[in-house]
Amino acid sequence: MDGSGIFKSATQFGLGVAGLVLITFAAVRLDLQPGAVSLLYLIAVVFVSLRAGIVSSIAVSFVAVFLLQYYFVPPFSPPGIEESSRRGGKPCFPGHRLGDLRDGFPRPKSD
Repeated sequence: MDGSGIFKSATQFGLGVAGLVLITFAAVRLDLQPGAVSLLYLIAVVFVSLRAGIVSSIAVSFVAVFLLQYYFVPPFSPPGIEESSRRGGKPCFPGHRLGDLRDGFPRPKSD
């Protein structure tokens, strides 16, 4: 089995990821909207898919989705989280210790 196909796919994957990193850096510096960034990522994925195989293009697309979610899309918060943080209560996020969550809820008043 010839290793040149694997080397070509790995090279194209590396170039695709490098392109995504450059797009991300430029988009963060220019404060672009997520829609514009996603189209730029799509162009990079299309170029990789034209030059390399399906495996490399799928891998680059997963990297693009991760970069888009991490840098440009705000974190998901259920309805009511923003309101509770404005009132001074602690929002409930996974990973908090039980004591931290308990401190954010109002305590019943004892007479």
